Amino acid sequence: MLNINNITVCLNGRNLLKEINFDLDENDFMVLLGGNGAGKSTLLKTLARSLPYRKGQILFRGENLAYWSQVELSQQRAVLSQNTFLVFPMNVIDVVLLGRYPYTQGGKPNAKDVTIAYELLDLMGVAKYAEEDITCLSGGEQQRVHIARVLAQVWESSLANPKLLLLDEPTSNLDIAYQHILLELLQDRVQKHGLTVLAVLHDMNLAARYATQIALLKEGKLLTVGRPQEVLTTDWIQRTFGVSSIIQAHPIFDCLQVSTY
Repeated sequence: MLNINNITVCLNGRNLLKEINFDLDENDFMVLLGGNGAGKSTLLKTLARSLPYRKGQILFRGENLAYWSQVELSQQRAVLSQNTFLVFPMNVIDVVLLGRYPYTQGGKPNAKDVTIAYELLDLMGVAKYAEEDITCLSGGEQQRVHIARVLAQVWESSLANPKLLLLDEPTSNLDIAYQHILLELLQDRVQKHGLTVLAVLHDMNLAARYATQIALLKEGKLLTVGRPQEVLTTDWIQRTFGVSSIIQAHPIFDCLQVSTY
């Protein structure tokens, strides 16, 4: 679905990304891991066309990403940026319906759009706030509303027409329960509805449990990419984060469990 070829991003004379190469296949749930300043958010912004790149090429569905019209692209992929908060009053349901805007052609949302919006508000546990002002909600509740908004944009993903979701730290501000609710929902959509996800996370254990692929970044370089069992090793964790670790089989789930020290 996405082919990233030799991407280099330079801002104010500083190389933020250096010759990044990897592929994101359809129905993958890839997590970007790395320390502060590793380039995770920069990479996501570049793939979202929010940042220009100096050299290289990004292909989306085999076509140069730069050639996609904004309307076509917004119907095929959604982006959750870091720290997305509204500072002006807007009803929660109207915020979520913004995710359906690419399909309304500038008109009013129809019954199907409203049904999708309420379904997602319910899944994110904020349906009771549908008619309330989003600025009156807590940070975590606002985050769940915005997650519902971007999910609404790609909710009709299918195995025949898989769509792309880019998420920058979607679990920030979420309590433990909603971290798992969100990631389980994404995992289900990937497996059953053809959704393809690329997400920035900070928790290695969440990545180990839910991701199909993990990419490790450090100082703007891609160190490695592969299945969690291949990437979450004591050596790669030391090289990426500078910490020691113990890797064990999870006592309940079929995944790894990482302890760092």
